[in-house]
Amino acid sequence: MKKIFLLILLTVLACVGAFGQSESFTVKGYQLNLIERDGKCVVSFTKQNKTDEKSLDIGAPCRFVRMPGNTKAIQSVTYKDLKNATVILVVGGPTSPEQKDSLMPAGCGTQWQAILLRTTSVTVSKVKSGSVLCPSGGADEAMFWTASH
Repeated sequence: MKKIFLLILLTVLACVGAFGQSESFTVKGYQLNLIERDGKCVVSFTKQNKTDEKSLDIGAPCRFVRMPGNTKAIQSVTYKDLKNATVILVVGGPTSPEQKDSLMPAGCGTQWQAILLRTTSVTVSKVKSGSVLCPSGGADEAMFWTASH
């Protein structure tokens, strides 16, 4: 019942403009929603009828980093040394208008954060920066490692 109420609430708020763009994907049993709320990025997640959210420290616009050549799939890396956490990246923050892609047409992001998905928990890393990252081009594994460790 809570899940249905939350879905209805999110839909209504999106209709009245309280949220910016939104993305939804399923990774490792988690239904993930990336929301832009009041200029900030928020990831909400649902697993086994339990819903929660984490605010990110990067600003909008934000996007999940995709598999290179496949904008419909999130890129992820699993690390055994992080208790088998599956790591995904969200790119956002100040944008660089010199580099653009289909998912960030006004400019790609200059900051990113890792979201670590474990069997029973979701955590968020600190913000990383230092280069421009376009979400549709994927990311080097070193960016995943640096963001999550």
